[in-house]
Amino acid sequence: RKGILYIDYSVIENPALKSISKSILIIAPDSLKTSWEGYKSYYPDYEVSILSVDDIVSLTALEDTITKNIREYIKSQYQTNNLKGVILAGEDNYIPGIKILLYITSSLDSNDQIIITDKYYSCLDGDWNFDGDTLLGEMEDSIDIFPDVFLGRVPALNSQQVANFISKVAGFRNLLSDTFLGVASYLDPNTDGGFNIDNMIKLIPIISPVKKLYESLNNLSSLTFINALNKSPMFVSHDGHGTYYAIQTGTNYTFTTDLDNLTNVSPIFMYSLSCLSAAYDADCIAEHFLRSTGGGYYLGNSRYGWYTPYFSGFGTGDLYNLYFYSNIFNETKNPVDALNRVFNTFSYEISEVNDWRWQFFTLSYFGDPMVILNTQKTHSEFNLQKSVYKNGVFSMSIQVNDSAFAELRSDTVIAGKTLYPNDNIFSTRIDNSDSLMLHITMPDICDFDTVIYTANDKSKSVYIIGYSISNKSGDTISLSMNLITDSIGEYLIKPIDVIDTFTFILLDTLFNITTDTFNIDFDVITGNYPLNNTLLPVILGGDTVYIQYGRNLWENITLKAKPDKQNYQNSESGFFNVSIKNKFSLDDVKIIFEEDTLLLDTFPNLQMADYIQNFTIQSTDIKVPLQFNLIYGCQSFSKTYNLSANADLSYMDFEDSRDLEVDSSIAFFHKSTNRASSGIYSYFCGETTSPTYPPNYITGIYSDLFTFDTLSFIGFDAYVDIEAGMDYLIVYLYSDTLFVPVITLSGRNDSFKTYIFNASDYSLLSGLNTRLAFEFYSENDIYQYEGVYIDNVLLPGELNSTGTKEEYSKYYEKSIFANPTLNMKNSILFASGFSKNTAYSIYDLSGRKISHGILDKKINTIGLNIPNGKYFFCAGQRNEFVKTFYILK
Repeated sequence: RKGILYIDYSVIENPALKSISKSILIIAPDSLKTSWEGYKSYYPDYEVSILSVDDIVSLTALEDTITKNIREYIKSQYQTNNLKGVILAGEDNYIPGIKILLYITSSLDSNDQIIITDKYYSCLDGDWNFDGDTLLGEMEDSIDIFPDVFLGRVPALNSQQVANFISKVAGFRNLLSDTFLGVASYLDPNTDGGFNIDNMIKLIPIISPVKKLYESLNNLSSLTFINALNKSPMFVSHDGHGTYYAIQTGTNYTFTTDLDNLTNVSPIFMYSLSCLSAAYDADCIAEHFLRSTGGGYYLGNSRYGWYTPYFSGFGTGDLYNLYFYSNIFNETKNPVDALNRVFNTFSYEISEVNDWRWQFFTLSYFGDPMVILNTQKTHSEFNLQKSVYKNGVFSMSIQVNDSAFAELRSDTVIAGKTLYPNDNIFSTRIDNSDSLMLHITMPDICDFDTVIYTANDKSKSVYIIGYSISNKSGDTISLSMNLITDSIGEYLIKPIDVIDTFTFILLDTLFNITTDTFNIDFDVITGNYPLNNTLLPVILGGDTVYIQYGRNLWENITLKAKPDKQNYQNSESGFFNVSIKNKFSLDDVKIIFEEDTLLLDTFPNLQMADYIQNFTIQSTDIKVPLQFNLIYGCQSFSKTYNLSANADLSYMDFEDSRDLEVDSSIAFFHKSTNRASSGIYSYFCGETTSPTYPPNYITGIYSDLFTFDTLSFIGFDAYVDIEAGMDYLIVYLYSDTLFVPVITLSGRNDSFKTYIFNASDYSLLSGLNTRLAFEFYSENDIYQYEGVYIDNVLLPGELNSTGTKEEYSKYYEKSIFANPTLNMKNSILFASGFSKNTAYSIYDLSGRKISHGILDKKINTIGLNIPNGKYFFCAGQRNEFVKTFYILK
């Protein structure tokens, strides 16, 4: 009989590793090891080991601390048993986190700068105490910031709590809703967390249903928060303050006891930016959320989180949150993998003593490390082809994006197989059972079961029990099939929907089968190279089955290259830092750059390769395109980068008359000769009389308009010597109401550093008129150092004006208005110099319109009862006049 079933799925593993055993380790007290056995049924493709701390100590060489024994055992299993995931199934007093001292600012007491972290158990390379003192994880130690295993903490205290957790494992596989709940409070009078979440929703973008509970919208309280959780959203992003036992929900707080009584039917994934809510060396919010009958999994900070006053959405905590959810919605469905990718993105920043490094240590995950969060529910088609015959064979084909586990059960038969995009046929002999249970598992969803009744149909048939497809030459592929039959005889066997086929056996495709198992080989001309999910129809006797095959090169391989500097001259040499990710470990992939050809097979790690590609500029043009070509079989794709060269106006070293617009204040950004990365001049953030800056201070510089080009680069040199975690340089792109973070920097460095970013990472700005902004903020305290210098700025696209200050002013102010001015006093904005009946709008930093109207007087007064912060005033039919202003009460 034939039918179609639909099941949700998503990518979870690499088919190239299908023959390699994989393992998960659960470390739990002896008294709870039996309770954890139920977890195994959700991961049939993994070898799941459940060991106590005593077991591990007995299996490892005696160390002076339990933490060392645990880490060494995890490391040995990672090296020898393909360990993928680790669950620390105990509280801190059973499986201790390690405590490190990260002293980043004098504004905090040294005791407040001791962080508890589990990264010790997942970052397995390097020596966490290289310098041999009493402190781990210092800058002097050689720690590895790239986690090697997926790790989650599940502090279950009894068998009931273990059972509750395992029910969440099942629940996350059968979510009915993918609603995103944003929860945001005022972090201080100047900073609305709602700006952060609104901007995040636009930038990712989040296409799931969104519900907002914001203090600024007057709909957030502990009561409305709990009610929203009880409606089972899939995701919660919480931006507010917190402590061990409570998180901010508007003007009040939600406590651990409130979370104990949640009634949500489906589990929730919650990421909180709050301080201390995941401090598992205390009785914390994260533990209660995980243990609640409702609740779910939790990602939060074991110590302080970090935000940037006035600049909601641009603090380090905000950017971790943004990139995490961007990864979840666009890159990976596993939250631990999504977080690890964030660490990889900001590895350069994490290598310094600053709040980036702090957040790396303090972010702690409570939940199943192997969970899949399926945000865009797609379906997989199951084609059951004449599936069951008494005394015969069961056969089924499934269209699979990455993997599925199929199992057939009866009184006497249990047969199973994991299916992949290059091996999607399941066939097995059956017995005389009255009925069979077909059990299908895709690890991101609840298991699927259906009963299949044996048919009375005795007609003969033939079945595929295995196949392989390989490139032959040109547009020809080789198909080899391993077949079985329940009746010997003559069968029509032929791939269809192809240009032509050739067999090694006969010229036609009628085969006389004389044994119950046999092989047939075809050469198949497909006309074009198959895509990742291509289904090749094959006639087998009276049935048609669908063999899945193909490797779509541009989907499976990503290449990213960054140049070593912002601008080059003719005949100058440089190099690209090239990074390649090869999802399915495709071999025989050629990378061709100019005259150079590389094979991916030459790299030790076929899945990930990094190398240096040298080049020499041989052009007098201002944009020099350089191209990488990737070739695999019949497929190829190219990636072009436009390098800035020679007298390119999008590159500014500030040695000529071209300036950036300055947002003036008591002290402000200005051209300075104090320091420069090259030449004489750079832009400095502070005083003109001495190299320092005031406390409680904001200033910024802004580029001319340019047309955003995704083939270009964003670049600048920065000397940053400011109070870590308290003073910030915020770099972002903006176009109309889009505000896109590039990087936020903080800390004390002693030299210029070059920052280069691929414009392709900001593709939502492609073709838009855009500006690049540098804003500086200092905390109101006594710790001010030298400040920030900006030099050698590269804009990703061609300027819409020539870039001089005079022409910049002309573009803004003299196009239709005579002499426009803005002044702010006592919550009233005074606007003058505009034409009569000019429309205006005012936007906050997230792009939200907070006021609009008509300017019809010589001096217009606009009352603004809004929080402190930065705002944008736009006037004219096409926003011909745009100016920033601040409200500082």
